[in-house]
Amino acid sequence: MCKNIIEMLQERALNVLKTDSPKGFLFSPNYIAKKYRELFGIGENPNFDRAFEIVAFGQGNEIVKMNSLQSSSLLSLLFFYPLFENTGNYIISDNVVYNKCFFEIKNKVVKFPSNVDILLCSEDKKKLLFLESKFTEYTKIKCDEEYGSTYFSLYEKLKNHNVFPDYFSIENGNNMKIHLKDGNRQYIEGIKQTISHIIGLFRGPYLPGKDQGAESKYLHSYKKYYDNAEEIIYSTILYNPLNNIEEKDFKKYSGLYNDIIINHRNEIIQCVKDWKFLENKELPGLKKNIIINDKILTYQDLVTDNNKYVESLPSKIRDFYNL
Repeated sequence: MCKNIIEMLQERALNVLKTDSPKGFLFSPNYIAKKYRELFGIGENPNFDRAFEIVAFGQGNEIVKMNSLQSSSLLSLLFFYPLFENTGNYIISDNVVYNKCFFEIKNKVVKFPSNVDILLCSEDKKKLLFLESKFTEYTKIKCDEEYGSTYFSLYEKLKNHNVFPDYFSIENGNNMKIHLKDGNRQYIEGIKQTISHIIGLFRGPYLPGKDQGAESKYLHSYKKYYDNAEEIIYSTILYNPLNNIEEKDFKKYSGLYNDIIINHRNEIIQCVKDWKFLENKELPGLKKNIIINDKILTYQDLVTDNNKYVESLPSKIRDFYNL
């Protein structure tokens, strides 16, 4: 019988991590990075502590989400932290070696910057792979979403280029509204995030208006990699909840993402380039080859292709996520 993936992780929290915390929440609200390391068998690791701080306490107050077993921020942190700050570890994806990562990277979009979950930097520093991570978010299906009205002209252009299915209705008012007709319900937010991230890749790094200490230094470090890169790749990375209730939602969102983003990746890139809102704005991404990956990545795919890397992860992380 299929289990809910959260129930599965709750069992592992008790059996694998040996914690007496109540079901539903692993950690108390005042939880710190040291406790995460203890629970997952990571040991003393300043790089992990710094990465945890960036992921948990940046824009969006991710610590609230990370306090839950459903957190994709926690998943991406535990999986990719060995690549933080050039530690000699590496991951291979599509025959490219990536040996450094950033978390929660900010790029300019419209009013607020977009935050991409993970950025992988290639060994030769010529390629950047931006990853938007999803754990169980795709179970949040809706028939309506509202976004800022500034986006309407872009979404209207995308609609006219047949990027969206017929049942997608794009309406404008005080806010732009996406309405799914004919009883359709989908994880719309993931599609919107992708389009916003593509805008951000063209507009480039968001930097604070004034020096803000460690965050400013961190974002300037990212900007150096962005400026030097020749090719920028965007992809989503999903956790595949095999043999769990959420598997049907995973397949449904994968189908939607393929139909809209992957099958129309060239049209999306061109529509963003031609968007009038960007007409008088500096677009450093025009000097680079920006592409949308032609397939969805999964954490399980990376595990299959990177046995050595995965074996270096603490066994409690691998056992917890069944990787």
